[in-house]
This record gives sequence, structure tokens and C-alpha cells, in this order.
Amino acid sequence: TQSQFHYMEDYINHMEHCLYDTLSFEQGLHRDYIDFDTFADWWIIQELTHNLEPNIPNSCWLYKEREGKLCMGPVWDFDYSTFVPFEDWRDRRCLYYDRLFDDSLFVNTVKNHWKKHYVFFQTVPDYIRRKALLLEESQQVNFTIWPIHIIYAKNFDEEMTFDEAIDRMINSYLSKLYWLDEQIESM
Repeated sequence: TQSQFHYMEDYINHMEHCLYDTLSFEQGLHRDYIDFDTFADWWIIQELTHNLEPNIPNSCWLYKEREGKLCMGPVWDFDYSTFVPFEDWRDRRCLYYDRLFDDSLFVNTVKNHWKKHYVFFQTVPDYIRRKALLLEESQQVNFTIWPIHIIYAKNFDEEMTFDEAIDRMINSYLSKLYWLDEQIESM
């Protein structure tokens, strides 16, 4: 409704003021508006997968429950440059993260969430291999139906075999996982 739209517009405007106004930020007023847990988890997933979409935020979603804070998510749209080998920050300065990483409480939230999920993150390559086996038959007809290598290149694996692309995905993921572990530890 129009009243809901205006409510959210005012909420976002107040949140952005508290986030980017120096005095409000130093007082931590932005913390009343932003759910640090969802923002931390969303950012970790975007960085870990090398997703470029947050830098072109057409596919970035936020939500807010009644009486709740602004939440980041769900994660979505992992086609553009996802899992391309990249050992550097991809999404640390996109959206509101440029300012959130100036907040020690947010940085600690990221560190805690990273530590909490790190063992799980290490299991992802095995998951990818299991899913690749399930997709073996269908991947053989994929390019017949959707010849994406002719249309455009997004992940630069269009000319690879399926097995080569899976290997690159896993190696890229592991490289970023270990790199992020060092970077987050030293924040």
C-alpha cells in the first residue's frame, strides 16, 4: 500500500542518515535499523562465491519484518562471474558495506559468523562433486538447448568440458575460502 511504501521509504532514509552521518554513526544509531546477522551472512556468501551481482545491485534484495530491522537477503542471482578465480575483495564496498565495515561491531559479527560456519564451508567441494554426478546426464544436453557460449560469456567456462568447469569451480572456491579465512582473521 502507499502507507507501507512511505513507511519503508522513511525507514531507509533514517537508516542511511544514521549510517552515513558521522555523529550518528559514531553513536551507533544505525544499529537500530540494520540486522547485522543477515547482513554478515549475505556478505560472506557473496564474497565466498565471487559474485559480482552486488556491485550491480539489480538482484540484491532486502526485507523487513513488522517491528524488525532491515535484513539482507535472500541470496540470489549467481550467474555473472560467480566462481571465477578472484583473490581479492569483490563485495566489501558495495551497497551499505562500504560503511558497515567501519563499525567494529559489524566486523565482529562477520568474524563470528565466519568462524561458526567455516567447517561447513569446507564441505562445499564435496557437495559440488555430488551434485555434478547427479547432473552428468542432463549437462550433456544443456548446450544443445541453451547454447550460452554463442550468446555471451559470463563465467569464462563456456568452452570448458563439464569436468573442467567443475574442477575450476572447486579450485576457485577453495582458493577464495582460504584467502577469506586469512583476511577475515586479520580484520
